[in-house]
Amino acid sequence: MAAILYLKLKLVGMAEYTEQAQALIATRVADRSDTSLLSTLAPYLDQLSFFRADLFVSMLAIPACLLVAIRFLPTRLSAWLPAALGAFVTIVFYIQRQALVNTGVFIGWDAILDAADWGLMRPDDISLYLSPGGLIRTGLLLFTIALLAFAAGRFRSEAAASFLSSTLAQRIASTLVVLIAVPTLAAWLPATPKTWLHTSGFSRVLGSLFETRSADSAVASGSSSLELQRQYRALTRAIGPPANSPYRGMAAGYNLVVVVLETAPAKVLDFSGSLENLPNVSRLKKQAWVTTNHYSTFPNSAPALFSLMSSFYGGDPRRLFSKLDSVAPSFLHGLRSAGYRTALYLPNGALNNAGVRMYRAVGFDSYHHPSPGPNELTVWSAPWRDRERLDRAALSIMLDDIRAAATESSPFAAVFWPQMSHAPWVDVFEDGKPRTIADRGLGVFAKVDRYIGDIIQTLEQAGTLDRTLIVLTGDHGIRVHKEDPSLPLGKVDAYSFHVPFLLYAPGILDQTTQIPWLTSHIDVGPTLADLYGLELPPASTQGAVMWDPKLASRTTFFWAEQLHGSVGLHRDGTFLMWNTFYDRVYQNSTLSFDSSHLVPNDSKLYTETTELLRQMQSINRRWINQEIRTPRREITAWGDQPQEREIDRTRHPSATGAHREE
Repeated sequence: MAAILYLKLKLVGMAEYTEQAQALIATRVADRSDTSLLSTLAPYLDQLSFFRADLFVSMLAIPACLLVAIRFLPTRLSAWLPAALGAFVTIVFYIQRQALVNTGVFIGWDAILDAADWGLMRPDDISLYLSPGGLIRTGLLLFTIALLAFAAGRFRSEAAASFLSSTLAQRIASTLVVLIAVPTLAAWLPATPKTWLHTSGFSRVLGSLFETRSADSAVASGSSSLELQRQYRALTRAIGPPANSPYRGMAAGYNLVVVVLETAPAKVLDFSGSLENLPNVSRLKKQAWVTTNHYSTFPNSAPALFSLMSSFYGGDPRRLFSKLDSVAPSFLHGLRSAGYRTALYLPNGALNNAGVRMYRAVGFDSYHHPSPGPNELTVWSAPWRDRERLDRAALSIMLDDIRAAATESSPFAAVFWPQMSHAPWVDVFEDGKPRTIADRGLGVFAKVDRYIGDIIQTLEQAGTLDRTLIVLTGDHGIRVHKEDPSLPLGKVDAYSFHVPFLLYAPGILDQTTQIPWLTSHIDVGPTLADLYGLELPPASTQGAVMWDPKLASRTTFFWAEQLHGSVGLHRDGTFLMWNTFYDRVYQNSTLSFDSSHLVPNDSKLYTETTELLRQMQSINRRWINQEIRTPRREITAWGDQPQEREIDRTRHPSATGAHREE
């Protein structure tokens, strides 16, 4: 019961929502003109009314149900039933409390299972997101519940029954009834307009756990991929392949290196600004496309990387890739058909089953993941020098493979995903001086810049730098409060989605070419496919080439419902966000929202925004489910399923503990 009220208090106490609660109370006070005692108490009763549903549930409904159950159940079961319910509520409410303070919303079973999967693979990192104090308190509560249940079942006797029928017990019971009934009834006195503030926290927690996906009613069942593409283009004003692309096929035969920077918000790492601390990125920039408004599709790594490779918004890999032999649309399949080696290099990247299936599906021949030794911490818990060593272990393998491919004159497509910059960012300066979170991030990215320098040097020595495309971008930005307490909770925000993007194209560009309009991860695949002269299958992409100015008129989406309880879009220079958790829509000229940007729920803009997002969710879900399929005879040109290749640590000293100083 206390957990229910505590969580509701956290909900009402969150900054933006506190402002709205105060505004509601202030309006109510202004409407009252009398000075009676009831009017004086009214503001306090208004605040109490926010908890009326939770008081009713926790103080009356649940205890009444338990009393009835205890009355009719056997003695031992009647002792353990309340204990089981209490334990369940304690665990669930602890998880949801952590979710609320880190992301601003409650989460569902899918997100909990993903978090559990992540925690089992990286147990050393659990403390980064679950506070030790909270775990200890929760453990003590569970122990107390078990102890009380044991005592109730063991020592229930005639003496206990005699005490319960005594005058003292009756007085205690009467006092408890009054203490419970008075605030519960008082909370229902104000005729306050019903708002989200009055919604039961108990129902929100359970509703988030068990909420189901809405039916795809916005799209006719049986729609083909081509029909879904038509609906998508009509809905979003999306553009198809340009009729006369000026760069089509200009990178034919080029190698490809993609460096995905972990947790790289453009707020901290801006490729369009000064790069004096990043000399190697600065060198690449001189012959590159640089976007000033590039955005990730998700604040989660796996679906964001899926968008990079597939040009689809996609969704939860656990749901999408249930079969080992799935094949997903991706430009990598075209490169493989042209004889390219395709590999993913992921430090400490022992992937879960869904991750393995996803990366295989998009066309990687192999992936390589140096992991810590038996007595070492995982990468995010480790000191930064150990993080760097693990990154360099994967980088060493990639550079060896690049040299081998160059020797054999074999084209390659390599994706390197270093993890040193995974937030929360560490202080790599180690001089004891206080630094902001942004300064820590810049220090980490300066170290990552050296990796890029090693890639450039290796390509130069192999004689292939002038025929290699290099992509630098971030998977996403800051996602949770533990990474930066300034992150707005429950929002689609630029700090989570706006990431840097650079495409180095030697021999194609001879200067920095900036792209000012908004681009997305879904545009990376079509851009590379056009440069390589690849013919993508019909209806196999939601993106477009980045240099096409028609992109400025497209509607682009941002998906964070699982993590932040929100989804968003950009259209005609305006950003809109729908917080599905509180059912509220916001509008602003930037991807940043507060209570001043709230759109009334009875407005036309609210209806149009929510309907557009629902339709896009429906189209995307059906479309990607059709495009992800098992291999058939007509697509055997995409190649056999790749096999994971484990690292031979004897070949790579850096994977066994050696550390090279720069």
